[in-house]
Amino acid sequence: MLHRITRSYGKTEANLEHLRDQFLGPESAVAKGEWELWRMKLELLQERQDWKAVFETTGSLLRRARTTDASSQYSEARLSDWIVWNAYIRSAKELNVLESVSLPLDPSRSNNMTRLNSQVTAEVQAHLDPTCKIDKSWKRNASLALVKLTFE
Repeated sequence: MLHRITRSYGKTEANLEHLRDQFLGPESAVAKGEWELWRMKLELLQERQDWKAVFETTGSLLRRARTTDASSQYSEARLSDWIVWNAYIRSAKELNVLESVSLPLDPSRSNNMTRLNSQVTAEVQAHLDPTCKIDKSWKRNASLALVKLTFE
């Protein structure tokens, strides 16, 4: 409820601060992994165009989605939702654009761009790996991400 009120009547920064809080955010015990809070956080980060934070957050969510818990279940598979994949690809693309505009003659910048692209590709491949037993509906999102990467 706090997040909805802050989102509607507060400032973006205040809402993001609540979402980053260990006791109020999506990682808190109160939230119990509530997907809507992750979604809000990603929306706000994208609105602020904080592409580095979007890239790090989505990358972390996708790794968690394909990680098994103590009972060998993919309990956080829903974190590989298309919204996460789309934000991951977009943030990598935006970071690449920012890198290329800032200092195009610096070779370390192009290495960073290559590293971002390879991270996205590696995550897609990890989700599509046959040894990853994540549900087909979540693997479909990784397949869509591969198509998007191919055509962009």
